[in-house]
Amino acid sequence: MDTDRQPPGDQQVKSLFRRLLVRPEPAEPAVDRYALCSGERQIGRTLAEVRFDHVARYQLAARLIEEHSADREATFGLDVFCGTGYGTRLVAERVNCVLLGIDASNDAIAVANADYASTRTFFSTKIFPFSLPARSFDFIVCLESIEHIEAANAFLDIMVEALKPGGLLILSTPNSEQWSLALNPNPFHYRHYSRTDLLTLAEAENKLELIASFSQDLYHFEGGRILTSLAAEAMGIRDGDDGQILLFLFRRLA
Repeated sequence: MDTDRQPPGDQQVKSLFRRLLVRPEPAEPAVDRYALCSGERQIGRTLAEVRFDHVARYQLAARLIEEHSADREATFGLDVFCGTGYGTRLVAERVNCVLLGIDASNDAIAVANADYASTRTFFSTKIFPFSLPARSFDFIVCLESIEHIEAANAFLDIMVEALKPGGLLILSTPNSEQWSLALNPNPFHYRHYSRTDLLTLAEAENKLELIASFSQDLYHFEGGRILTSLAAEAMGIRDGDDGQILLFLFRRLA
């Protein structure tokens, strides 16, 4: 037995933990994928401080849940990768339901509990891969999240199994045909998806029916690269799938 060996210090443990969580990027410094102030998250402490396009996607989700809840009241939902919880609170209030928000960031969940918790919203830290209770949710909202997961098939399967039969899945992700990850590297994104890519992923579940699709633009591009953000009035969501962001409404069949 090596009696001289000392247990690792707190900083060593944190460093090791961070290296295990972060996918290495060539020629780039390691980044904490779950950091609250990484630049990848909306950190507004009120809804008015959150960028319009993010609010608009949650507004659409609330409307779709109200319109397509299969002749029954949607009473219990899940917001996957909820961030600071602004959208969770928005949907819960508009749909008049109980909504659980989960995210990998302890700091984001702390903000959610401080600023957006209510009698209808609850927040918890979960790092993927995680498990969810089967056939438990009337709907699941998963906005701008699947691109952050390397094992996308497993991620989608977990969400589908967590839906009740007839439950709704609202999913959005950058459109690879409009928003090239190769030309716009992002250390937080594993891949972007075309409509065909995402629908192929959904069809493999054999339990999802596509109900509707929408799209949204966020940026001016030049030579395939992001130049500047669009004005808020140009970030509206429209029917169809020709935009920089793809949004899909699915229903679980059985």
